[in-house]
Amino acid sequence: MSDVHYAFMFLGFVITLFNARVLWALRQRMMLAFPRRGKVAAAVAITTCLVLLSPALALAFGGLSALRAFRDETPIWLAITCMTLQFAIWMYGLSLAFVTVPADIVLRWRKLRRSLGTLPAIPNEMPSDMQRRRAMQRAALSLPVAIVATSSLGAAASQDEPKIGRIALPLRPDYRALDGITVAQFSDVHVGSYMSARRLSVLRDTLKSLRPDIIVCTGDLLDNHPDQLGQATELLRSLSAPRGVYMCMGNHDYIAAMSTTDSNVANITKPLRETGVDLLIAQTRKIAVNGSHLWLMGTDYPDMPGLPAMLRRSTKQSLDSCLAEVKDDAAPRIIMAHTPSQFNEGKQREIDLMLSGHTHGGQISLGRIGDYNLSPVLPFEHYHRGLYEHEGRRLYVNSGYGGWLPIRVNCPPEITLVTFQA
Repeated sequence: MSDVHYAFMFLGFVITLFNARVLWALRQRMMLAFPRRGKVAAAVAITTCLVLLSPALALAFGGLSALRAFRDETPIWLAITCMTLQFAIWMYGLSLAFVTVPADIVLRWRKLRRSLGTLPAIPNEMPSDMQRRRAMQRAALSLPVAIVATSSLGAAASQDEPKIGRIALPLRPDYRALDGITVAQFSDVHVGSYMSARRLSVLRDTLKSLRPDIIVCTGDLLDNHPDQLGQATELLRSLSAPRGVYMCMGNHDYIAAMSTTDSNVANITKPLRETGVDLLIAQTRKIAVNGSHLWLMGTDYPDMPGLPAMLRRSTKQSLDSCLAEVKDDAAPRIIMAHTPSQFNEGKQREIDLMLSGHTHGGQISLGRIGDYNLSPVLPFEHYHRGLYEHEGRRLYVNSGYGGWLPIRVNCPPEITLVTFQA
């Protein structure tokens, strides 16, 4: 077995221990809140949770292959239910850590002081005090209920039809012939990860209904395995646009390539290109429109671990390769770049718009203050949802259509429609 296999087994073991600890804490609270019926209620709740949390056990004992087999052989609705509960357990566990750990430290400190005689002993509790404590314990159970309810609503929202994010791209005077041209972007479909055939057909039909001049996919079409190529290539073959369909590589597309028997990237890129889609890997296309033209570029995923050294490019190398093919003619320059962090380098170049994905918009959003989207992704990615501008250079980060986690809160699946405006 490989080191990666053992790493995933260890991860599954850690998650299982975490789940067990959180469920034990939940059981204790239910017993305190309901002294008579708490044991039965806790047994039912814990048993149900253990069954639905079995993917973590599959990961612990069989590694990633067992988890993938579980997901592939399980109906999507059940797989989403299992992952929704796992997410709820994570959130409840974190809330317990933030609330109960400080309280436990204070309680132990007081016990120590009482044992040393620096604090008076606690008087015997009156029946009214016990009733008040049980009422507080029952009220505290509203937290896990609220977390499960929010997670369930988030799971339902993750299966919604895509929202259309619309942005305008101003044109320079010499390129008024491009006025009204549209580019539709989709990203992060993650075929194979909670993505049903029905949802793929919704994505296809929505893209067709927009009737864009150009369609672009900004990576992570696949999730992690070459077995997902069938559905992915079927989707690409179903798409068409007057000025072409284009794509750049995402990290998960490379992960799928490295999951093939010989880890050959061509095992993925060749079938993708055979669909007729123009897959740009640090490449540029000049697209003629109405007697005018625009430049469309696709960067490579930066420094993808696991690839041979000759295939690994930095963002700077990708942009240099792309822009070397571009003439200095003031035509619009659009870049497909899977990860938005590439804008740190891109905003220093002569570009008009970078289209990215990768972050899924954070999947959980508490709103935006200026350029700061309040989501779990913010500590790791400054640019992770919506439109950003820097001295005339624009970045738009698509929130994605799929995801490895089937939860979305205030962050719906998205298709971006860019309209050129004179």
